[in-house]
Amino acid sequence: MSLIEKALEKSRTPRPGSAPVSGSPAAAPVPAPLQRVERAKSIRLDAEHLGAMGIIPPPDMQRRHIAQIRSIKNKLLRAARESGRARDRLIMLTSALSGDGKTFVSINLALSMAAEKDCSVLLVDGDIPKPNVGMLLGISEQEGLMEAARDSGRDPESLIIGTDVPGFELLAAGRGGSDGTEVVSSARMASVLNQLASVANRIVLVDSPPLLLTTEAAVLAQRAGQVLLVVREAVTPERAVIDAIEMLGERPGVGLVLNGVTDSRLEQYYSGYGYDYAYGSVQPTE
Repeated sequence: MSLIEKALEKSRTPRPGSAPVSGSPAAAPVPAPLQRVERAKSIRLDAEHLGAMGIIPPPDMQRRHIAQIRSIKNKLLRAARESGRARDRLIMLTSALSGDGKTFVSINLALSMAAEKDCSVLLVDGDIPKPNVGMLLGISEQEGLMEAARDSGRDPESLIIGTDVPGFELLAAGRGGSDGTEVVSSARMASVLNQLASVANRIVLVDSPPLLLTTEAAVLAQRAGQVLLVVREAVTPERAVIDAIEMLGERPGVGLVLNGVTDSRLEQYYSGYGYDYAYGSVQPTE
């Protein structure tokens, strides 16, 4: 059973009003009760379609896939809960170049987080030039992040799109344009992202553009408390990885995800930046 199918199965059981947070009792705050909001727009996620698009791995890889995603998820959630800061609930996923699988990781990580009983997840399509999340999930024509950032009178919450997976919501990229870089760099964009991450128990995942191909990604990284750099094993050039890490700078909360790595290669990798993740042998789709 895939992550989406598991999440849909859970939808038959109502979520409790509150649940304890795992982790250090002294550091983690007690979460407020989860509040479900009825969205004006909602979509149904089709597991068969996502499987055909390569987002859900084949059945023989799913057990390992779920365990690997869960390992990444647990580290991110622990950091967010222990700090208690809204900034650390804002997590950006990026890559050095295109084709490394960041959107694949973003969607699967969001679905895994949605299965948690004490948090919800908002997946934001922040890749304005190439909105892969929107295209894969069928929301690419919807208004979203850019409209909220352009219009100070627009409530970002009103643009969120619900799904039939409990605890999993989406925000489209919205319309790009010649002013895209200026909009992403604006104080209003920072305010929008802060507002989205300030909702109690919500994790905001932003699928951003590749770091070395646009200027927007570096700006978004400054807003996020945690950053995951997705690297595709044997595909992403070593120089590109080094350049991307240098762009992020020596800061806390930066992690590396190795996508498509085989067991025999795991022991050859070590990341001195932030977390050290090894993400398995499922191929990315972007």
